[in-house]
Amino acid sequence: MKWYNDSSRKYDWPWQNIIEKDMFIDKIDWPLISIVTPNYNGGNYLEEAIRSVILQSYPNLQYLIIDGGSNDNSIEIIEKYSKYIDYWESNEDSGPAEAINKGMKKAKGEIVSWLNSDDLLSSTSLYNIAATFCKNKNIDLIYGTGFYFDDKGYYWLSKKNYDEFDARSITHFAFDLQPSIFFRKSIFAHIGYLDESFPLQFDTELFIRASLNHEMLKIPYYLSFFRQHNRRLTKIKNAEMKYPEELVRIYSRVLCSLESKNDVQEYINIAKDLDLFIDEQIRYPINKVFDQTLIKRSFYIYLIKCCINFYEKNNLKELRNILSVLKHNFKDFYSRDFEAKRIDKMSQFIWAQKLVPRRIRKRIQNTRYRYWLNRNDLYVENYQNYVNLKEKL
Repeated sequence: MKWYNDSSRKYDWPWQNIIEKDMFIDKIDWPLISIVTPNYNGGNYLEEAIRSVILQSYPNLQYLIIDGGSNDNSIEIIEKYSKYIDYWESNEDSGPAEAINKGMKKAKGEIVSWLNSDDLLSSTSLYNIAATFCKNKNIDLIYGTGFYFDDKGYYWLSKKNYDEFDARSITHFAFDLQPSIFFRKSIFAHIGYLDESFPLQFDTELFIRASLNHEMLKIPYYLSFFRQHNRRLTKIKNAEMKYPEELVRIYSRVLCSLESKNDVQEYINIAKDLDLFIDEQIRYPINKVFDQTLIKRSFYIYLIKCCINFYEKNNLKELRNILSVLKHNFKDFYSRDFEAKRIDKMSQFIWAQKLVPRRIRKRIQNTRYRYWLNRNDLYVENYQNYVNLKEKL
């Protein structure tokens, strides 16, 4: 076990730009911001992430690194910058969710967030976050936008560009990039920390849980850079089967949680009739009453998540059953959802192909049949991202 905790050694802070206190809002003190970086064998990118934090133009920062027992050069990099790090440790853990929770519980800041070891903060992101929190005392979560970038030096803006966001929207996940999201630490006493039973979608689950109870605000600043690289892409690709499963679990929890304050029994009955997964054991605390149209849209997207889950498992029968319910019970949403109609048509095509005799199917497998199957697989892979962005519904 290795650990380090001695903020008294944090000297010669390597500022890029010094912002004087009299430039701050109403000349008040800077609030303490805590940033947690989880890491496991991220030595190729860790130093860049560390420098993007310690080179911030922000004078009241607590920086914590929670390493999961790396066996690459990560520890050497951490020790190189240890005089700028308030706390770090290196112990085996179950994954990033556990590491982030460790750091969050040790964080002392009024404002907290985490930055993965392969991502970066923009140069003045902490100043913009602090200023916005101080201006908006009733806001508990602030998020901005950011850039994607790769190892070849290409940068591109995130396409999740929303001018407005209804903080009560429980399934329209309109957040941009995770490193661009900051919390008041006080909300964790109410909603709890990351749910470690979601190894992939722990951030989505936390943000939705926060949106059910706390006010949020989007600011027009580019706060972070989200790295796309082979390691991250490979990890996502290998986890394709688990992503839709976890999203189904999250949204079923939301649906059951709404039961206490909203009329959702009709939707719960539909889900049970379709023999869908309904997690009635865990219910989120909810302090708001939601509009019925919003709840209906919530359940519509829950069914879409189930469709993707069944597609990934090649369960076309259940997929067709859900699509039938969407067309007949949710005509208002389905009529405007071009992508849902497209996945319906593609599932019909695959279903029809299963009825074609094997000898005929073999004859055409290198032509149109194989073309459509490959195209459908690619489409559904992209569609998983789309269903999180039901802005037009």
